[in-house]
Amino acid sequence: MFLEKDALEWFKKIENKSRQRFLQMDIVEFYPSITENLLNKALDWASTVTETPISEQTRKIIRHARKSLLFTKPANGGGSTPWTKKKSLFDVTMGAPDGAEVCELVGLFLLHEVTTNFPELNYGLYRDDGLASHRRLGGRRLEQIRQGLHKLFKKHGLKITIEPPNLTIVNFLDVKMNLDTGKFCPYRKPNDTPKYVNVKSNHPPNVLKEIPKSVNKRLSANSSTKKEFDEAKEPYQKALNESGYKHTLTYEEPVAPTSRNKKKSRQVTWFNPPFNAAVTTDIGKQFLKLVDKHFHKNHPLGRLLNRNTVKISYSCTKNIKNITSSHNAKVMNADEQEPPREGKKVQLPEEEQAQMPSRQRLQRTN
Repeated sequence: MFLEKDALEWFKKIENKSRQRFLQMDIVEFYPSITENLLNKALDWASTVTETPISEQTRKIIRHARKSLLFTKPANGGGSTPWTKKKSLFDVTMGAPDGAEVCELVGLFLLHEVTTNFPELNYGLYRDDGLASHRRLGGRRLEQIRQGLHKLFKKHGLKITIEPPNLTIVNFLDVKMNLDTGKFCPYRKPNDTPKYVNVKSNHPPNVLKEIPKSVNKRLSANSSTKKEFDEAKEPYQKALNESGYKHTLTYEEPVAPTSRNKKKSRQVTWFNPPFNAAVTTDIGKQFLKLVDKHFHKNHPLGRLLNRNTVKISYSCTKNIKNITSSHNAKVMNADEQEPPREGKKVQLPEEEQAQMPSRQRLQRTN
């Protein structure tokens, strides 16, 4: 499976680029088109390549998590009715916590199918976007491959579109790759305007500090030379300036990764308090002091709870419980809500009252 950096590494390793051509493909409505039968095939295949076969219990959990319900409200009023997809509760939704993981599992299975049936293609796949390179195949063979790909995906209940063959330049993810020149540069869709969090927003300072650095690093990584970087940086520099950042985008030469001995990953417990710029107390520092005080070296739990195993990172959003509760309350109480009349007091939910400043709460109650 491709990631953006993996796609670039794949492109860099293509030998004799001027003699190669691209074949680009897209899977139409990939997420909703994944059926239970296709997922079972992917799980069967995955069991043959993993260290231990996937247990039936794990399969049941994965399939059970695919059950989803939508409720529709009749136009003439009355109670809501459940809506099911094709007379089944099975669905791979884009908003599900593991929807992307299911999509990638199925994608790996499809990637195996393609490489097995069409060994001439150096093929890669990212979600619903596929890209392959080949050594200037003839028109007859290319047509056979095109028809074979349609037939292969149709067998699994999927529909694909294939760009005209023998491409030398493609826009894949956020990168434009050119086989004739061997160069690549950042790519944006025509109507895509970059926007970034304002420097005065209510976010942790370290998050705001890293935004321009990450933009600079990403643009540099997606540019083969300084020339491509300079030609692409203008809209990103403008977006940073409009958001209040003083950073000037500058091309950075890629640094070759150094080989390091792989260390065993440490189990870390994270404390994620919500961040608010109005809070003057250094919560993180005080929290870590409490860890040092109550879980010292001689404490029975000191080996498990210490500065190396307990970390802190501020959260910038509401927790999932509050988001889900607010959404459910809004949907379930939609029928009972009426527009407030003039002079009528509006009683806010207790959760919203708790989040209001004390002065506003006093005005509401008086």
